[in-house]
Amino acid sequence: MSQLQFPPNGITETQIFLDQWAGIIHDLKDAPAIEDGGVLYSYVEVDADSHRIAAYLANNAIGAGAIVAIGCSRGKDLLVALLGVMKSGAAFILVDLDVAPARLCVQFDAAPVKLILVPDGYVVGDNPALAVEKVVTLGQVRDAAQSLHFEQPQITPQDLAYIIFTSGSTGQPKGVLVSHRGIPNLARHAMTYGIKQGSRVLMFSPVCFDAIIAEIAMTLFAGGCLVAVADHELRDLDSLQNLLCNRLIDVATLPPSLVSLLPVDLPVSLSTLIVAGERCSKEVIANWATKIRLINAYGPSEATVATTVKLCALETSPADIGQAISNVTVRILDEVLEEVPDGELGEIYISGASVALGYLGNPELSNARFVRGQDGDECLSFRTGDFARRNVNGDILFEGRKDDLVKINGNRVELAEIEACAMASRLVRSCHACCVDTGKLGMRIALFVTPSVKVENMRLESELRARISAELPIFFMPACILVLDELPRNPAGKIDRPALITQLEDVTDNGGGAEAMTRQEKNLALIWAQILGRPIENREANFFALGGNSVLAMRLVALMKRSGIQINLKRVFGAPTLAQMACLIKE
Repeated sequence: MSQLQFPPNGITETQIFLDQWAGIIHDLKDAPAIEDGGVLYSYVEVDADSHRIAAYLANNAIGAGAIVAIGCSRGKDLLVALLGVMKSGAAFILVDLDVAPARLCVQFDAAPVKLILVPDGYVVGDNPALAVEKVVTLGQVRDAAQSLHFEQPQITPQDLAYIIFTSGSTGQPKGVLVSHRGIPNLARHAMTYGIKQGSRVLMFSPVCFDAIIAEIAMTLFAGGCLVAVADHELRDLDSLQNLLCNRLIDVATLPPSLVSLLPVDLPVSLSTLIVAGERCSKEVIANWATKIRLINAYGPSEATVATTVKLCALETSPADIGQAISNVTVRILDEVLEEVPDGELGEIYISGASVALGYLGNPELSNARFVRGQDGDECLSFRTGDFARRNVNGDILFEGRKDDLVKINGNRVELAEIEACAMASRLVRSCHACCVDTGKLGMRIALFVTPSVKVENMRLESELRARISAELPIFFMPACILVLDELPRNPAGKIDRPALITQLEDVTDNGGGAEAMTRQEKNLALIWAQILGRPIENREANFFALGGNSVLAMRLVALMKRSGIQINLKRVFGAPTLAQMACLIKE
């Protein structure tokens, strides 16, 4: 198996990605830059369209120091809007307009956006988080910019490029300020990740996750072609499998938990499969490392997406995240900031070209997490909160997080956000969220609550699931919500997590189990059993309480469809019990 190729080390970054883009346009012109909905758009077409957007922004005095929100789904509109905002000198925020309005409001309150770019046909009135006067469709921008002259302003590597919101320990998302400096270094690693001229690279990452920056930057730098499809094709497991086999995709980045659901004998067209966002598994390595180039990648948002990379062989440990990419240094330090010997546990610190500027409007947290002096100068290093050790080969073995920020199916989740959401309910007196390792089913979120008033457990759970669904991303949904009279505490007065987890072991699928199942419930129970690996004998059983999650819900939708049952993913989350879900079959 060929080894990974890296770009030169020791580069002092004087370029920005737009400098690289100018060279790409000169060399490729009519080559396809993106396929969107089956239509190919060339590099020169994308460049011209992005130029019109930049001209419109400049004509409206939106440039350096301004922030523009981009509310487009994966595709050509997203790409040209991103490049257009970069050309104007402004910074961008990628937002998913389908998320809970309350979460969008938090982001817009934190970041004073000058403009919100949306696709043609978007109905602003349907989203209370959007200020109508700031919303402009891309069609309006293109029409207004036809005759406008534009000259790109001077942009330096230290200027702000984008803001990415991640989970925050205070219960609110925090905005990471990412400069232009790390993007060209990221782009140069296209060869490392198996992307070359003509490669067709799947746009899989959700738009509000920074992995999409890596997909775009590396693909365009290499002269490849991004492949964008409708969101439902990525959420539906059957459609995703068809995509990976029949659309000539060469490179894709997927969470390991999703890869584990793909059939081992699936005839994918991929030459390279990148797994990222969560710890890899032995199963994924055993099934895929000998068939294609399997790359295990690691990197926090605070380090411009990518930090380390490992080309997996059959014997590779799932914990092995490899070594640092070029122009990035990874240190494993103890509590007094001394490097630990090989084999010993320490915290990951990242320095070099990729490190972000800090957190938006939060100097205290910025000073705590972005420290100076590790490279013998005033350059920043990012303290990740991730713990690891080095093996004898110099590879980094990821061990886990220091705090309560965890990864569920590749998604970054802050347990404090779930707790804050639950505590906003007048029915809740106290609560505690924690992560539980369920073995084969992986890490699951459990939420323990005590009620503030007398209320039925089912009503309280239903209220909390509805609130979490409305205010937080779908992957924040706890697998289990357990109502207790009191939260157990240890002699020091702290929450006794082991005691809570012990109580989880006593939770079964009881609730109304004596009542006979209907024919639809019995058919559905067989599908659940196939996914969850256990018999389902109770019509009040909860899919998520029994170990289901967003990825297994995708598999559930696919298996139901094969049995002639049409229930989409969103409705699965809204009807988590067997009886509720069976009712949807009758509709």
